[in-house]
Amino acid sequence: MLNAALLAAVVLYAAVFAQPQELNGTLTTGQSLLNGQTLVSAQKTFVLGFFPNGEMTYLGIWYNYMKPKSIVWVANRDSPITGGSGSLILTATSLDLLDRQGTKLWTSGTFSVNSPQAFLLDSGNLVVNDTTSGIIWQSFEKPCDSQLPGLRIGYDTFTNHNWYLRSWKSSLDPSSGDYYLKLDPNRLPDVLLFQGTQLKYRMGTWNGQGFSGVPAPKANNQLAFNMTASDGSAYYSFTAFGQIHPVALCHKPRRPCPSLAQQPEQRLGRILAFASGSV
Repeated sequence: MLNAALLAAVVLYAAVFAQPQELNGTLTTGQSLLNGQTLVSAQKTFVLGFFPNGEMTYLGIWYNYMKPKSIVWVANRDSPITGGSGSLILTATSLDLLDRQGTKLWTSGTFSVNSPQAFLLDSGNLVVNDTTSGIIWQSFEKPCDSQLPGLRIGYDTFTNHNWYLRSWKSSLDPSSGDYYLKLDPNRLPDVLLFQGTQLKYRMGTWNGQGFSGVPAPKANNQLAFNMTASDGSAYYSFTAFGQIHPVALCHKPRRPCPSLAQQPEQRLGRILAFASGSV
């Protein structure tokens, strides 16, 4: 009887700890997110955690209830964890991704605050803030291949920042691919699609309601599209209203889109036209 009870306890223990462990929504200074653990947004819309790709492991953000898993951000897309598990740790000066040897594979960069905390918001934005300084770092400032509501692409020539989307290398490989979606600081506000250095598609200039290169936007009470431009800076974003599931506007060749062209640059161009409200 004792052996049977011990065996049942071991099986129960293994079953519990084989499941991803959900943290309480925040990382505090000195706390780590380990492989097998997840950080979930307050309304359980998005999840931050580790996901495997063959022998590689990545830290990413994905929709919680969307199947198959729809990954919208990858921290270490070009520096995968190999040969074992990793950990994300929040220190007093940075948010760092380490492999099992303690080698730093990705970092937020340094900050100087009193008591930083990391949160995953229901917008899909991973932020680090403290009570006095507000947000001091956010993943929305480091886009990957997906544009979520509130995430901007654009540029600021005064700070020499350029925020753009870049495709996955393939449907299974999140490393940086050939396609870029960006605003060109040398042109009037215009969203451009590049394959490497080759311009493949352009929307035309922003006229206050839409882009000149596509039909006028359709009336839409679920999405609003925004372009903000001034001397030396321009930003493009969109806002979602109501209960619409805003599925990241996927500017990528890695995810098939029903009824869209199958060539990557054509598909991306059509998706971008949808982003302007024109299809």
